[in-house]
Amino acid sequence: MDPLTVGEVYIEGTILYYVLIALILVTYLGLRMLVNSRIGNVIVAIREDPQRAEMLGYDVRKYQLLTFCIGSGLAGLSGALYTSWGQFITPSSIGLPAAAMPIIWVAFSGRSDLTATLVGSFLLLFGFQTITIYSQQAALVLMGALLLATVMMMPQGFIVGIAQAVGRRWQQLSGRKRGGNGSLQSGES
Repeated sequence: MDPLTVGEVYIEGTILYYVLIALILVTYLGLRMLVNSRIGNVIVAIREDPQRAEMLGYDVRKYQLLTFCIGSGLAGLSGALYTSWGQFITPSSIGLPAAAMPIIWVAFSGRSDLTATLVGSFLLLFGFQTITIYSQQAALVLMGALLLATVMMMPQGFIVGIAQAVGRRWQQLSGRKRGGNGSLQSGES
């Protein structure tokens, strides 16, 4: 049985890899366009403060339903791709650990930035798969500890926090080169 069948076309091996990379890219760009649109601004406003968005005249339930439908569609697509890749699925493969992993990925990466979420999810998934080779229980314990550390130390997410720290450091270094008041130093003493 081939991994992915679209009509009479069988997609497998290296071609499947590139199809999935293209699908990730199209999904990322589509979500990026959505977030940067007027609807995306309303969705972000509702995420930050639903009462304020409602007072501004937006139907919060309508936008939440739209967000839920988009998320459900993406979850369904990922489940279909996972099943066609593995060619078999059981109820135990979608138990509590599998359901909790995306929550840990988003918490670690930071929910406020789409790019940070994508990068952080790939890093965590790679690390989790690498550790799972040696011990699945150790990988689950490590992911739980990572979630706890994220909630306690960097609630905005480690990837977002690291990016902000690098940005602040970059501004400090740029400020030193320009001088204290932002003007270029002439080199005269």
